[in-house]
Amino acid sequence: MDNFSWKISDGTLTVSGTGAMPDYECEPDNCSTTTPWAFCQKAITAVVIENGITAIGNYAFLACRNLKFVTISNSVTSIGDAAFLGCSSLESIIIPDSVTSIGHGTFGGCSSLESITIPDSVTFIGHGTFLGCSSLESIIIPNSVISIEDVAFFDCSSLQSVTIPNSVKTIGKICFSRLQQLKICNYLQFGNIYTWQCVCWMQKFNVYYTWRFYYPYLEQKQYLIIKI
Repeated sequence: MDNFSWKISDGTLTVSGTGAMPDYECEPDNCSTTTPWAFCQKAITAVVIENGITAIGNYAFLACRNLKFVTISNSVTSIGDAAFLGCSSLESIIIPDSVTSIGHGTFGGCSSLESITIPDSVTFIGHGTFLGCSSLESIIIPNSVISIEDVAFFDCSSLQSVTIPNSVKTIGKICFSRLQQLKICNYLQFGNIYTWQCVCWMQKFNVYYTWRFYYPYLEQKQYLIIKI
């Protein structure tokens, strides 16, 4: 990207420039990344994406476990895969209306995330986008979304209310499994019973198969045994 720069001061990482941030790489065994701030990620408590940045790169803030606050400018149109994966102290985030794409696993493992605003500009929710967000209590899917991919909200154990609009045409496997607190599920398309099972607490239904799934953001290596 052009004129990309960053600085950190008093725990706040500020990203400036014009165009898209680079996509970074991740080493799954130790969650290390190729970001230039990887050496100080434990000190990061806030992130500011300034106006002019159009895309947040893949793995940009992976496992910044002390990150609590994120400000994203209206110039951003996409948030990359696993950009905030494992940011376990992040409590809330507002995604601006300019964002049309949220990547796979973007907020997975953000176990302190209590609220999130998804704008009407987003058209799909990717694989594992909110997986393991165990403090999230409610979610409203905007009318712009047409697809929710596999395990998007798996193991959001505090989720009590889900609203899914008629615009959603496809729901992936075990999107809403292991929702022990789910009380309200507003979903208007009942034509496909398999789809309906996907948006209910899956322990009410028969076990069809077991899927072994590994996520590197966990503090210690763990394997989730996912049943649907």
